[in-house]
Amino acid sequence: MDALPVIFGNEVEAYSFARLFHETYGVNSLVVAEYPRGHINNSSILSVRYCERRIMEDEEKFVALLNSLAAEFADRTLICLVNVDEGVDVIVRNRHRLASNWFFPFAAPEVVDLANSKEAMAQVYEKVGEAAPRRAVVHLSRPETWDAALAALPFPIVVKPARADNPTSLYATGLKKVEVFDDAAAARAKFAMLAGRQVGIDLIAQELIPGDDTTQWVVNGYIDSRGHLSAIGSGRVLLGLHEPSLIGNAGIILTDPDGFLTDRAERIVREVGLRGFFSMDVKIDPRTGRAYWLDLNPRAGRGHYYLKVG
Repeated sequence: MDALPVIFGNEVEAYSFARLFHETYGVNSLVVAEYPRGHINNSSILSVRYCERRIMEDEEKFVALLNSLAAEFADRTLICLVNVDEGVDVIVRNRHRLASNWFFPFAAPEVVDLANSKEAMAQVYEKVGEAAPRRAVVHLSRPETWDAALAALPFPIVVKPARADNPTSLYATGLKKVEVFDDAAAARAKFAMLAGRQVGIDLIAQELIPGDDTTQWVVNGYIDSRGHLSAIGSGRVLLGLHEPSLIGNAGIILTDPDGFLTDRAERIVREVGLRGFFSMDVKIDPRTGRAYWLDLNPRAGRGHYYLKVG
């Protein structure tokens, strides 16, 4: 195999990618990480080199790094494996500036842009006959609209960034990946705090679908450049991760051999014209059994290795 998997990151998904390539093809991967971490340390199936921290938030530096690697391994096809929204966004916007020996398993820029918009995707779910939680867009720059947005929702609510590709550095301002509010006063106070700190993004406020970790499901898959669905699977979350920066990620997934959600997921990803990797988050309302679709990520997802087991 003349291809070299180049994996960006130091989380468990980085090791999972390396393990999949080693188990399937006997190939060792190159991992590019910002700092050492247990998942990638001392492994015989990968080599590691380190890069500048938050390099994916600097478009020019990340493009330069990709082209430098392409020149170093000019005789090989480099498979780019990125599981960070900011990184995927930079790559799809700059494909024309990147060396031809890179293979990028990601969708077109307009599709990635659609997938990263939680409001736009909620409209897609509803268009194909699936459910999304009731929601409202919160414009932090327009305080006069906050009351109307909150009045449209039943409490408790979940508040999160309206786009998945916002820089994670915004969390230093007090913004959280996901935050629950029991009443409008508490939500309004948080909006005022963020606006005062010049957080210049929109938020999504949506109804909280009740239930513990086991009401959450995931769907992961891959659609090739010809539109062939070459892999898909689903699983039930038995334990979610509760570290603030990892809320929404699964710790333990029970594979679902019956494909409870896969047909519906395929209909959604085909509606948006997605290519490459995707991962989706779903919550089943324990009161009604209805599935509510929460996110479509145009990348593999943190817990993708369960597909190999399934």
